[in-house]
Amino acid sequence: MARAEAVCNRDGDTVRLMVPLHDSKNAHLVSPDRVIPPDPDRGRFSLHEVLVVTLDEAVPGQADFLNIDVEGAEEAVWRGTLRLIARNPRIKILLEFNPHRCENPRGLLAEMAALFPLREVNFDGHAVPCSRAAYWRGARKRCCISPRPTPPKPHAGRRHAVQSSRRRRVHPHIL
Repeated sequence: MARAEAVCNRDGDTVRLMVPLHDSKNAHLVSPDRVIPPDPDRGRFSLHEVLVVTLDEAVPGQADFLNIDVEGAEEAVWRGTLRLIARNPRIKILLEFNPHRCENPRGLLAEMAALFPLREVNFDGHAVPCSRAAYWRGARKRCCISPRPTPPKPHAGRRHAVQSSRRRRVHPHIL
């Protein structure tokens, strides 16, 4: 279901969405106090009034995965997602993070790291552990955050199963 709303940290307000006409993937919310000069040739961007909604309200039930690419609204979207995360503790999130577009990028990373171990999606498409400091070395990152792994429960027969699988030439990762 498509909705003509912007995701933010509050519900029900109206905000301005600036859409570059030749690069619409870089559309972004414009703060209410920002004065936008007129576009005399009407060829660079268009402005739209849109309603805002939190992901907490937009997704009232269960969620397994979020892909967040919001061109500078990461902080607002994150804060409007915290109840959704609390309701879905095993949720996985892929968030494009650009520290240069955030008001407080260190604070945002600290908030995320308090709930999830941070990972970066590398060029091979694998999520690898990444420290907060590593995010400052690159301008734009695909940040993959997912629940902290639960430690495996001890299983009395596990050691025996691995030993017997080696005798039978069964790969241990198949167990």
